[in-house]
Amino acid sequence: MKIADCHMHSFFSSDSEAPTEEMVKRAVELGLPAICLTDHYDMDYSTGEFQLDTPAYA
Repeated sequence: MKIADCHMHSFFSSDSEAPTEEMVKRAVELGLPAICLTDHYDMDYSTGEFQLDTPAYA
């Protein structure tokens, strides 16, 4: 039976500092078939401008 982590926060949430790319690489190392990033959109937490780089993760 494969297990997927369906509640992960990246550095886009105020409660994590984990870079998204490192999270994806670690999930691959662990053999996870899927992960779900459940980042918060905190209006009062500023990390700069958000830009999605979808091709890098496709």
